[in-house]
Amino acid sequence: MAGYAIVLSAYNGAAWLEAQLESIGAQTAGDWRLYARDDGSSDATVELLRRAAAREPRVRLVPSGARNLGAPASFGVLLQHALDRGERHVFLADQDDVWLPDKCARMLAAMAEREQAAGASTPILVHSDLCVVAEDLSVVHASFAAQQGFRAEDDRGARLLLANTVTGCATLVNAALLRCALPMPRVAMHDWWLAQCAAVFGEVHFVDSPTVRYRQHGANAVGAQGRPERAAAIAGSPVAWWRESAGRFLAGLRQLWELRARARSRSLAMRSEAGRALEVLWGGLAEGSALSRMSAARQSGALPRGFARRVLVLARIASLPSLRARLGDERAGGLETTA
Repeated sequence: MAGYAIVLSAYNGAAWLEAQLESIGAQTAGDWRLYARDDGSSDATVELLRRAAAREPRVRLVPSGARNLGAPASFGVLLQHALDRGERHVFLADQDDVWLPDKCARMLAAMAEREQAAGASTPILVHSDLCVVAEDLSVVHASFAAQQGFRAEDDRGARLLLANTVTGCATLVNAALLRCALPMPRVAMHDWWLAQCAAVFGEVHFVDSPTVRYRQHGANAVGAQGRPERAAAIAGSPVAWWRESAGRFLAGLRQLWELRARARSRSLAMRSEAGRALEVLWGGLAEGSALSRMSAARQSGALPRGFARRVLVLARIASLPSLRARLGDERAGGLETTA
């Protein structure tokens, strides 16, 4: 199928949705199809999507039955829908951003270059930097990557196993990656799952300039909190921060279990640095001692770069059994199945 697809999951996004749809309509690469799904909104989102589909035949609504699945599962439905219809290249779109007019053209060019070099059968994810903006679209930070302290090399290998540097609304995937990643299991976040699948089974490519105005409005599902804001949140409520961040850490381990299970159930070759790191990391996590778990994490290369983050991750890996018990994590990410 010629052209490309965009998938958009919306939830109570009536205040921002029209601006996003307008920016999609203004793309210089005009041969697109938009598959949109409402995730059980209680505002005017559904009506806005229906009106958009009525006036623009390239907008196609995916029935939802008014069910709220949450962002990861809703995007899983949409991505499967696109794959089932033979789409070869698929962008992910959030409801509240504004795309730069050449976003799709630039990222498709990067994808074409990588597919020519590695082959279209290689799972590939292309993602870009973002410009962080306020609700009124005034610039907060010109580079999301710089604001977060990310480097381009962080998204290509082992570090994606323990921390996500890929933002869904700035992501393009090919069909080969979707065939690996779908159906989407229960994951911490869909963009992280796609990035991990690409890193372990194929490759990730970063476009080092913004293609999206990444709107922040206080109701973002994830958002672009900078380091000063994170420090203030920790200082303001350290216990709540600890529980929330520890819960995310355990969710990330469950996602790693799903990734390893996917590789084994489909006999997928883990041919990259990230794939080798996954085996090293998981082998250590399944061991009984805190020392062996920390040693495996260091050897894997999956630890974050920053000193404070490395210490925090190592501490959580060392105390994994007690962390699971305190948070009531009964499955431990499947660790008991790999011992």
